[in-house]
Amino acid sequence: ASSLGSGCRQLVSLNISRCPKISDKGIRAIATGCVDLQAANLAGLSRLSEEALHYLAHRCPALLMLNVTGCERVSVTGLEHLVKGLHFVEQAVTFMGFKPVDEHVEKKLEGHLLMLERTRQTKTLEQIQREEARLLQETADRELRENSAASLLQAYMHRYKLRMHYYRLWRARVKHEKALMIQRNYRGLLGRHRADRRREELRLFYSLSPFGLCIQKAVRGYLCRCVHTKAAKLIREMYINRRKEAENGLAVKLQAQARRFLAALRVRSWKELVVRRALNSHDAAITMQRLSRMFVAKLRVSRRRQWMRDELEARNNAGLKIKVFLLAKMRLYKSKLTGDALKTFYRHKWGAITKIQQLYRSFKARESVYKMKIGLASMHYAATLIQRCFRGSRILHWRDMRLNVIAAFVLDRQYLERRGAVELSRLRYKKFLEDNQCDSASEPDDDAPMDEVWVKQFDKNKKANFWVNYSTNVITYDEPQLPLAHEMGLIGKRIKVFWVVQGVWYEGQISKYHRRKGRHRVEYDDGDHEWIHLADECDRVQIQLDDGTWAMYVMYQSEAMLEEKRKVLERQEREDFKRQAFIDAQQWKMFTDDRRGDLMFMSTINGELRAGLPNAGDWVVQDDGYGFPCFFNVVTKATVYEDPRFVYDVDEDLAAQRKYVMQEVRYALYFCKDLWEDFEKASSQGDERQLRKAMLAVKNSSKIDHLNSFVIRAKALYQQVSVVDKPLNEAVEAELQYAAWVAARLAEARDRTHSFLLKREDNKREVLRRLQPVGPGSASGEPLVCRLCGRPTKRHLEFCPTCGKRQVFF
Repeated sequence: ASSLGSGCRQLVSLNISRCPKISDKGIRAIATGCVDLQAANLAGLSRLSEEALHYLAHRCPALLMLNVTGCERVSVTGLEHLVKGLHFVEQAVTFMGFKPVDEHVEKKLEGHLLMLERTRQTKTLEQIQREEARLLQETADRELRENSAASLLQAYMHRYKLRMHYYRLWRARVKHEKALMIQRNYRGLLGRHRADRRREELRLFYSLSPFGLCIQKAVRGYLCRCVHTKAAKLIREMYINRRKEAENGLAVKLQAQARRFLAALRVRSWKELVVRRALNSHDAAITMQRLSRMFVAKLRVSRRRQWMRDELEARNNAGLKIKVFLLAKMRLYKSKLTGDALKTFYRHKWGAITKIQQLYRSFKARESVYKMKIGLASMHYAATLIQRCFRGSRILHWRDMRLNVIAAFVLDRQYLERRGAVELSRLRYKKFLEDNQCDSASEPDDDAPMDEVWVKQFDKNKKANFWVNYSTNVITYDEPQLPLAHEMGLIGKRIKVFWVVQGVWYEGQISKYHRRKGRHRVEYDDGDHEWIHLADECDRVQIQLDDGTWAMYVMYQSEAMLEEKRKVLERQEREDFKRQAFIDAQQWKMFTDDRRGDLMFMSTINGELRAGLPNAGDWVVQDDGYGFPCFFNVVTKATVYEDPRFVYDVDEDLAAQRKYVMQEVRYALYFCKDLWEDFEKASSQGDERQLRKAMLAVKNSSKIDHLNSFVIRAKALYQQVSVVDKPLNEAVEAELQYAAWVAARLAEARDRTHSFLLKREDNKREVLRRLQPVGPGSASGEPLVCRLCGRPTKRHLEFCPTCGKRQVFF
């Protein structure tokens, strides 16, 4: 039944009578998947209950005939209530169930027309009310604008008067400042004239009597001494006091300078002492650091040497074991050979040994000759350089200084030439090695296709992504597949290949891929290489995963392979979406209402009626060239992707339900968001106490279940009837997606909390098991024993009667 509900989405009639194993769960799956079901024969289903009838009535609105004869758990009363709750059906007479009433299509159409008439009347009343409200609003707005204009004029007039008042004050202040400036200039001019006259009088007096002032001073001093007899004595005393004061001040100043000098010396010596102490501390710290680093380095070196010795010993032991194993196998193999086979075996063995000896000796000889040549060349180069330097030192002391530059240029040029020759020799040797390792699959891959470059863009009309290839001018709305993405993604992976003859797994790395031959180049760790067709050799190939484990190539799925599978699934889903979109767009048949003359649309699938716009006949369904249905207006030549033919009216009850459900979702999301933030913060900080507290809060909160239930209800209420209908509001969709994400995270946190609590309960049981008294009488009626002193005690006592310490029994 579940497969029938998920696989037959367009099922109209169903007969599953006499299938006693089908229960309410199967009927629920059928009702969920087959929403266009019109007739169902469920006779003889003994496990069926009235709950299944509720699912069918709720999920299948087009259901007109139902036969539940022989369903023991379905009562007549429940069937009567179900018939009363449905429209256009009546209870059947010949069988237990219901059937469509006579002329149900006409009655259904009449009901829809009556509903549309009521909707039109309601809209007309609402339009009249909106017009009256608009007139009242316009009157209020006009009065508000007039009041605003009057207030604005008053504000402008007040501002103008205030500005003129401040302007007059400013003019008066400017006049006053100018008058004050004229007065100051006039008084200054008069003062300068008086000063010039005074200076002229003094200059004339000095020119006529140059010694007049000296004579006046001498006379005035003589007269003062004659009149005041004590003046000379007082003047001499004043001179003596002033001299003493000057001497005392000079002594104090000298003392202050001496003290300042001594203080500076003491400060300098103290600073030098502090600096020397800091240097000594720094040197001591550096010395300690060097000693500690030397000790750590020596410790590491000793550990490294010990590790190398252990590794060498392990290698020797492993080689010895391998040698013993090979000798034992060889002896076993030789014991089974006789006659010519034994001679052939020894002949091949001696030939291989001789070949190995020749190769090893030639390799050692070439290596020694190469080292000898390098040593002789280095000695020759050093001798030549020494000779040139010696000869230059003999002649450069009397030659021109330009020879120094010439000699340096020659030496640098010879050094560069030698370095270039060494690089060329290395390149030739590398080319020699590549030529020796070249095989048939190493040929250039000329027939390999070029990688196609696709540019991802966004279509605003269709609200979908599309890809453009500018080299071929190809546009596709399906994400293009990358050729050989899986094969090219294996380059750089570690691989193990099983060699059947040796019976050993050899590790290596994939370095290249030959497209024309379909083979990968494997570089083994021992220096050998091989071209392998992985699909043909999948039974003896293992690929290393990102976590270090190995998996057989048959079971290995790379990210590129998963990505290509995802693209194929998305392409299939897009094709199904296009097909369903064309079916939904072409299911509506247009007709005219005879009474009102309005355009109406009726679905050929489920009989649904919809009201059309006046210009609905101008729109036709076409293909946009990429497989998507679009609507083309033959009058205005406009093209849209959302169906513009219908009047999209939302029922008030449905709108109220949506509003209530979204309010509940936001209310629950407010609390659940705080729970998730606390849990995330505690997890990121690593605080175990806060984490346990947050986990217990998540476990005990009922808002999570509240959020889950209302998110499911909101998705059911906002579900689209057709794929070409108007899509869900982006803000509501984003809010529902975020609420679903928070609910999923909190469900994970609740699972983690449940695991934590189970683990804690297990730990408690383990602790209790360990703390239980072990010994005779622990499970029977015999006396218990104190765990500290080992003497007999009783369970009801808090302290041991022998040792007096607290005792605990579980």
